[in-house]
Amino acid sequence: MKRWGVLLFLLIIIVVSGWYGFFHNPAVSNLPELPRKEPLRIAIVGDSLAYGTGAKEKDPLSRYLKEYITKYPSVEIENLGTPGARIKNVADSQVPSLTSNYNAAVILVGANDVTQLGSNETFRPDYQKALATLAKNAKRVVVVNVPRLSLTPAIPAELKGMVNGRTQSANEVIAEVVKAHNNAVIFDFYRYSEEKLFDGTGLLSEDNYHPNDRGYELLAKEIARLL
Repeated sequence: MKRWGVLLFLLIIIVVSGWYGFFHNPAVSNLPELPRKEPLRIAIVGDSLAYGTGAKEKDPLSRYLKEYITKYPSVEIENLGTPGARIKNVADSQVPSLTSNYNAAVILVGANDVTQLGSNETFRPDYQKALATLAKNAKRVVVVNVPRLSLTPAIPAELKGMVNGRTQSANEVIAEVVKAHNNAVIFDFYRYSEEKLFDGTGLLSEDNYHPNDRGYELLAKEIARLL
């Protein structure tokens, strides 16, 4: 009987801990609160992932974010994501072009900086510039780091190691830049894509590189958890 009592106690602890983890996200709980009685106005900047390349319907990220974010009176989204954009484009063009009344922001950029060979000396200062402005204007910024691109069939086998190394380096810089802002939080898209998106899950589009509609839905769902 004593043994069963111990097992029951452990089971209760596991169940309670699981439910607590489901409802309580430590990364979010440490961020400044977003006003729940006001519309959530989201600014999205970035590359083809922000734009929605690979999806059959236009701007899937905005569409699914509106579907999954339900705790605000309404959700308004301005998406300036552009295919091919690098962090410099985001810092110098997209962010300055945003209207100034957003109270949340999402930035998804870095893949083109990783895959377009050449020096990335300005990656850190450009990311600092973009995030500083977003963090100043928004109460919360969700930073989506670079997914594990090397797992996609579109990256040739002989380049996978190099691309993955550059991806990890870019993500290290992103993590360091985010630490300077107490209202910014990272969604670890590298780890998520490694486990749930790229590895034979059927969530890539026909180009074998970008997510399909279902892939974007899952991405939006994870971002929505942080807003």
